[in-house]
Amino acid sequence: MKKIVLIIVLSISCLSAMAQYKIFDFGGLEYRADCHYNKNDFITINIRMQSLDAYDVSIMIGTKKEYVCFINMLNLLKDKMIEWDSICVKNNISTINKNIPYKYGKKEIPSILFNKYYNSSPLYMGYTRNNNISKTVLFTSEVSHLLNKYIKCTGGLIAFNSPEQIDEFINAFQMAPMTKYIDDQQNKMNLLK
Repeated sequence: MKKIVLIIVLSISCLSAMAQYKIFDFGGLEYRADCHYNKNDFITINIRMQSLDAYDVSIMIGTKKEYVCFINMLNLLKDKMIEWDSICVKNNISTINKNIPYKYGKKEIPSILFNKYYNSSPLYMGYTRNNNISKTVLFTSEVSHLLNKYIKCTGGLIAFNSPEQIDEFINAFQMAPMTKYIDDQQNKMNLLK
């Protein structure tokens, strides 16, 4: 009986540790984000991407360097979408695909989780325009397990249909709303002693 109670308590504490922070719906595609304080006195952010195969794929951000890199990438993605949309309209370009270059250091790369495996994998950015409708995407290439290169997934992506959707993402992942959310969740848990 003690074992069952312990399992229930551990299950509840694990659920509360990684509380669902936000669900984003961009053009019918859902992206779930969870966040919690980590042991490095920072926040761990887990953003579930659209998978390109059968595995669940997520971006895991757990350090200040990874966080700053991620926010900088989102800002660049938004700026390029605005700039390139304008260029395409002026030059009557209805269809194009182009990668958006971004340089970052090794310690700035967030981890990519797939199923129960993880590895550091570059995040790429792209701009696509098809029949005068543009999107920007944040995506991974193939990701291998850190210890076994034969365990791999195709990758994942987050697609944005407008600069406003990117802004929604940027604003949601500012430190103030995330810390308020985590503190509120912890305060609720502390009421039940």
